[in-house]
Amino acid sequence: MSDLIVSNAHLTARTARNATALLARRAGDPSAALHLRARDFTVRHDFIGPGYGIPTPAGTEAAREFFEREGLTAEPTYTAKALAGLKAAAPALPAGTRVLFWLTCNSRPTENLRP
Repeated sequence: MSDLIVSNAHLTARTARNATALLARRAGDPSAALHLRARDFTVRHDFIGPGYGIPTPAGTEAAREFFEREGLTAEPTYTAKALAGLKAAAPALPAGTRVLFWLTCNSRPTENLRP
């Protein structure tokens, strides 16, 4: 949940290309990298609500459902709003569509994680 200047299909495609290239190299097959373009992504900006860090009713509801179904919490700044967007988009997806919900924000303590 951020401004268009840092959240857009072009930057998303670049990040995805870089990630798939890294994964392909690590797997020993650089040719497996995906050649993604901006047109391969839909980036929506209509779930940010009144602003950064301000919870939305749709986000609050999506976070509640996420916890009930998966037992996982969703903070209201990014995750709950993104879940609300996913929930709104889901009915239009063809049956069997796979969706990657890439959560890059995590509020869990990291002190005891092993390398």
